[in-house]
Amino acid sequence: MKPSKDAHLLEHIIQYCDEVSMTLEACEGNRERFEKSLVLRNACAMAIGQVGELAKHLSDDALTGMPEIPWRNVKGLRDCFDHGTHHLNVQIMWETALEDIPMFRRICCEYIKKVQNQ
Repeated sequence: MKPSKDAHLLEHIIQYCDEVSMTLEACEGNRERFEKSLVLRNACAMAIGQVGELAKHLSDDALTGMPEIPWRNVKGLRDCFDHGTHHLNVQIMWETALEDIPMFRRICCEYIKKVQNQ
């Protein structure tokens, strides 16, 4: 791993994951409230899009060090969420925010700790 570059990118990815969680907290975990709020949907789409964009800049070592993450799909999030917000399936965004982002965050945190302990 290129410690400084990858660690820096992963820290930013984790911050955007936290922003997704804050968006869910803002709608109190209520899907209907999320669906009705353009502001919350846009905030979520922007943060998830940034996760995908930052993932594109991780080294091969970092990507192979976290094989449980479907990196191709993650990288594609940027295009899907940044350019398709008016046509996004709210169900997919909700599930991504609720299920995938917390797991993704956890794996990134574990990877940073593992690499720092080497």
